[in-house]
Amino acid sequence: MEGPKRFYELGADSLVEWHVPGATGAGREFFSTRTLRRRLEVGPALPPALFIFHCGRCGSTLLGRLLEVDEGNRVCLEPNALLQFFELNADRLGRPEARISFQPLLLSYGLAPQAGEQRLVIKFSSQNVRQVEFVRACFPGVPFVYLLRDPAEVVASNLRFTPQFMDANDRPALARAFGGTTKPVETYALSEWCAWYVDRNFRWALRHVELFHDAIDYRHWQAGYLAVLNGLSPEPRSLVDPAVAQVFNRHSKQRKEVYSAEADARKTTPEVRRIANEIAGESYGQWRG
Repeated sequence: MEGPKRFYELGADSLVEWHVPGATGAGREFFSTRTLRRRLEVGPALPPALFIFHCGRCGSTLLGRLLEVDEGNRVCLEPNALLQFFELNADRLGRPEARISFQPLLLSYGLAPQAGEQRLVIKFSSQNVRQVEFVRACFPGVPFVYLLRDPAEVVASNLRFTPQFMDANDRPALARAFGGTTKPVETYALSEWCAWYVDRNFRWALRHVELFHDAIDYRHWQAGYLAVLNGLSPEPRSLVDPAVAQVFNRHSKQRKEVYSAEADARKTTPEVRRIANEIAGESYGQWRG
């Protein structure tokens, strides 16, 4: 059974949609959150073991792929239904009913464990750093990790492949969500807009730094990510492990693109670095300090 694909609200009811593997439209299945709670009561379901939050373009997908090296980990990368839940409930997360709906929705990603699977790992969207306090209230015992990176490198990556949520038409909503801007959103150049988002992401995470079990800077990704893997796995892994080496050698977001430190450095021009440092340098400095 796959995890939920979409989250819907119909009046007072919440519905979750699955697509059965290999099936067409006829294979769609719908469950209410009430039904999910009943299913979870009779189980079995994998317990959540780690939640990953991040600033975007900082190796979060790499960490997810690395954790998949251990067959005991079921890793879900930015589930769409969770993002939709937060979009639909943006103004209601302080209400008890939001928590009542969210808990079974997230836990349902652990339903129907396969052979060898023991734990559930969720990587949230970078935007969901705004909901870290809500997620902590729902799951007080699950470790959280925050991933960040030099803002100039994040901006350079976003300029190459700009995320849809940073589209010009979505700027006003994104600005409201993260606390507003100092000038009209349409006047930001794309590089400035990307830097603004990185800065706000850093600052939001800093507001809740006590909720994170660990924070890992991309500068130390190999050691930091291995520590996360070994913190979950009973068998310690190292850089000489072939499965680990394979993930690390191809850790671009594009699976067919081999990582090159030199090529990565060329993306970060002096102008991009200047803009990123002017806008996000202070907040990044607080993380480094």
